[in-house]
Amino acid sequence: MQITIPIYNNIARCVDNANATLNCYLDILHSEDRHLSCDLADVIISLASCTELLVKVVLLEEHWTFIFDDINKATKKKFDDGDFTSVSFVRGVERLNNLCCIATPLDNCVKLYKLRNKIQHLDFQEPLANVLSILSRAIVEVLEFVRTYVTPYIDSGDCISPLDLKESFGRLEKCGIALNKILSDTNQLKKFID
Repeated sequence: MQITIPIYNNIARCVDNANATLNCYLDILHSEDRHLSCDLADVIISLASCTELLVKVVLLEEHWTFIFDDINKATKKKFDDGDFTSVSFVRGVERLNNLCCIATPLDNCVKLYKLRNKIQHLDFQEPLANVLSILSRAIVEVLEFVRTYVTPYIDSGDCISPLDLKESFGRLEKCGIALNKILSDTNQLKKFID
């Protein structure tokens, strides 16, 4: 018996985790119950992981060697066995731009990934308004990246994909819109941060 877990299932899981925590944060804003708690770190980690996987999916579509950290060590056997270190997110974005001629703006996703690294590996301290602003702009970039480079591949039927992946990104878009509304309304933002 063999188990199959398509990469798109991992992407959907990351997006769904980010959506659940973002929805929790948005619920807190509209609730008088200040005992609710959500960990914004989960949103950052999940969305950064999702973005990294999306970049790797597009790199895989261009050529399987592009997901190796060191392309010179890429062999089909190592690829098939999963016996390699994959490209980092930042280097993956560089490869999209330099090797694949895909000039996609992921600057805020890179900032989000740097926040993720701080959360994972260091003590994290950052003004909440800055974090929410980076998160909001990164969501816009992720959604545009998905629409432009990932959805056409899913629509072609050339991949194993969960049916609800588009719905997951649709929910992320709704969360991003709600977050943008909060960020554009200073009174609401003050209430959210306090």
